[in-house]
Amino acid sequence: MYKRVTNGQTQQCDELLPPLPPGQYYATLWGVGASPAETERVSIPFVVTEATPDLDLGNIVLSAPRHSRFQGKTAPEFFEVRNFCDNTPMRLEDARGKVVLLHFSLGRTRPERKAALRRYHDAYHKAGLEVVVIHPPDADMSAIEKGLPDAPYLQAVDGGGRTLVEGTNRHVSGVTGACYGVQNSVTLYLIDREGRLVTAHVKWDIPGAAEELLEGMLGLRSRGTGFARGK
Repeated sequence: MYKRVTNGQTQQCDELLPPLPPGQYYATLWGVGASPAETERVSIPFVVTEATPDLDLGNIVLSAPRHSRFQGKTAPEFFEVRNFCDNTPMRLEDARGKVVLLHFSLGRTRPERKAALRRYHDAYHKAGLEVVVIHPPDADMSAIEKGLPDAPYLQAVDGGGRTLVEGTNRHVSGVTGACYGVQNSVTLYLIDREGRLVTAHVKWDIPGAAEELLEGMLGLRSRGTGFARGK
């Protein structure tokens, strides 16, 4: 993905291939894949002139995402996170003994993703799964409130403003989101009963993608819930 700078403002470009018209740009690069192969995003400025026949950005290092340093360790505690319904402080520590599926909405949780979160909640909540959605502090609160009757899972709002993700040049909206290093709205974080981050995976909104792992963590048999099996 790249953005063009015009009059000090950046605008995302839809073109995937050159030639690019002369101007100042930012290229945003990251890696995604299976098992998982997610990396931190790197934003690199570059300039295109009429005399630029080819573009060489050099060797670019894509480091592991911030959340990878917590893999198998205690997940970061929530900071300044408040329950949307009653504005009370919400702590991850209070969910010890439960498996937590944590989703940062980034203010744009799509209907199909909401449906997926509901399916996970409905299938596994009684077995000990807590689905938590954290919205950024600058989210449209009226839109969140409008969706509350249809959302059986916990919803909360992050605290703080634009916060630097440690070890990067990226800023995200919300101090807890920055602590986890969240960088897209598809990533879901799975935290075990002891509060350890088991995995952070993308494309968990595909029905059944996390079923085997969740059932194992919850002490359920791999068969029997009928989740995502059309039963």
